[in-house]
Amino acid sequence: MTVNVNPILQVIPFILLLGLMIGYKNKRAHPVLAGFIAAFLAWIFTGGKLSLQDMGSAFYTGVNGIMFSSVMIFAATALYLSEIGSVKAFVDLVRKALGVRYGWIVPGVLVFLLGVVVYLAGHGAANILAIGPMIYSITGWIPEIVVAIGVAACSSWTTSPASAETGMTAKLANISPEQYYLLMRPFTVIMWLVATALALYGSYKRRDKLDLRISPEIEKTSYSELLKKSLPFLTFIILVFLAPVFKLHSVIVPLITLLVAFLQTRKDINTNIQRWVEANRPLLTYLFYAGTFLGFINVIDLIGTFKTIAGVVAHVPPQVITVTAIIIGYIVGTVAGAYTAMTMALIHPILLGAGIPWQALGFVNYGIGLGAITCPAQVSVSALGIVFKTDIPGIVRNNGRYTPFLLIIPIIMSLIVL
Repeated sequence: MTVNVNPILQVIPFILLLGLMIGYKNKRAHPVLAGFIAAFLAWIFTGGKLSLQDMGSAFYTGVNGIMFSSVMIFAATALYLSEIGSVKAFVDLVRKALGVRYGWIVPGVLVFLLGVVVYLAGHGAANILAIGPMIYSITGWIPEIVVAIGVAACSSWTTSPASAETGMTAKLANISPEQYYLLMRPFTVIMWLVATALALYGSYKRRDKLDLRISPEIEKTSYSELLKKSLPFLTFIILVFLAPVFKLHSVIVPLITLLVAFLQTRKDINTNIQRWVEANRPLLTYLFYAGTFLGFINVIDLIGTFKTIAGVVAHVPPQVITVTAIIIGYIVGTVAGAYTAMTMALIHPILLGAGIPWQALGFVNYGIGLGAITCPAQVSVSALGIVFKTDIPGIVRNNGRYTPFLLIIPIIMSLIVL
């Protein structure tokens, strides 16, 4: 049920919500609190005509649509593989194979690998903390590598089969998560290659300062042993990319990977299953967080907020809308990018209401992600600060020098595709 409200009043809750999330002088409202306040204001503007039943139904639709999707099983599997050391074994295999002579290539390989791992797991900070120290131990502080890690991570978590961002985008566009992440996969690989090239440039430029020594532990371990340990991780990567070719259901991929992991570790299967189940806890929290926020967005939409805004935007050509949306997504991401799924929940209903195809949303998500890695409140920025032993403003300043130029890439890709 939509209640007719004056068009000016329709827009106020959205402006208030955005203002509360952006904040003032480093003081900002929690997104869920901001959503509640905006939804309550929307109800006031209806003069109480909006029933509690209608609001409850809209709120539940938001929570339910995000919580129950295939993203959870992907995230749990990726985090489990990291816990059992399969990812580290692959990293050690790469370092041993390249040796000292070509060691400057290792940071680039690790940045690409980080993009893959974040893509499989669905969130960046934990994997930056897992793989980042391996990179730092080789390179120390190299500006290009710092931002390259951020680019690889954000382009992955905004289009991952296992992320809340994918769940949010799919829910808003009324499509399946598979439709979204399969469309965006080749473009995400391009973003990884851009990040890898940036890392290799920084690594090669400062190759004389790199620490390319290989630990005795890796030297003693045979190639076959490292390959055996990394087999579950390699299986997961291969299956994720080949599943569409063989028309495998997406959920089959992590299940086959788990079977390989259980056979490889040869430990108590009950213990392994419990570790896999518990690996999903971080994402479960974030999905509930995002779903609650989307619930309040749905309540606001009951007064026609997004239709009104979209009616203004709809007169602009679709290509211009998309480019503008990518830039706006970046700007909003720099100040309110702590929770990128919530940023998407604000922008996407307007774009879809204006009539642009859902295929454009992924490129807007890249813009939001690039903005987020320059946002002081983004947890991945904090993770980069920990890894590279510097403060958050240092990471923000460093990434802010590169991301406006990197924004050109999703803009160009969107113009080619749409």
